[in-house]
Amino acid sequence: MKPAAPPRRNALTTLLASLGGVGLLGVGLYLYVDQNHPDKNLTGPQPASTEEAAPARIPEPEAAIVAAPETVRVAAPTVATTDSSAIADAPTETAPAEASATTPDTEEATDAPAPESSPAAATNTTIPAPVPAAPEPDDDDATQKIRTVLAGYYADLFAPPLNAENYFAPQVERLYIQQHLTPAQINATITQTFFPDNKKAVYQVEPGTLRVSAPAQDGSRMATYSEACRLFRVSKGRYQRLRTQVRVKFDADYRITFLRQERMLENVFE
Repeated sequence: MKPAAPPRRNALTTLLASLGGVGLLGVGLYLYVDQNHPDKNLTGPQPASTEEAAPARIPEPEAAIVAAPETVRVAAPTVATTDSSAIADAPTETAPAEASATTPDTEEATDAPAPESSPAAATNTTIPAPVPAAPEPDDDDATQKIRTVLAGYYADLFAPPLNAENYFAPQVERLYIQQHLTPAQINATITQTFFPDNKKAVYQVEPGTLRVSAPAQDGSRMATYSEACRLFRVSKGRYQRLRTQVRVKFDADYRITFLRQERMLENVFE
């Protein structure tokens, strides 16, 4: 009996097996070579830097460090102008209590306040007393009454207390920049805002400037005049002289119902 013949191998199977073996051999060889050649980016020489390293700063001894003195700039003093034409166009609607804040003042930044007892102020300490209501030749009865009321009000501004009820109507339409006031409110306002910074205030109606209108149907009259004032400003340490154009309305009982400073004519510090 003959032995059985071995099965024939498929040529395609043999080829695939051979290619697989070769592939595995190639993979193993690649891995072996790669492990023995590290990454060139990590071990190769780096290019030289194009920026030179700054030399290390050697600290100086403290004794050699000297601070330069700070330069102090002193503003040049400003001389107050006495040209009334340069001030005439400046609008003003200021109560005496607010003269320090609202009247034109070209020396606010350079004038250092000085006490009233300083030598500079001592030369101007002689202040005339409040000006009485002197009649003028052309005054009629109404004009003289109005002049007397204004003189009494101005005399009260020389020093506290103010007695506004003696000069103002029970209801005041306007006083400088404030509206709808009573005499009690006027007393409080002048006491709190005017007297602290304004001392020895001497007001007067400039001679020859008072003009009084004919009475209206309700008996009220309108008066216009130039007001002159000289007072000591505590915050400035100096005397201030002002001239303003004023319009005042009186009721039939010659009590003030309206008072307004319409235009500044002069504002000078002495």
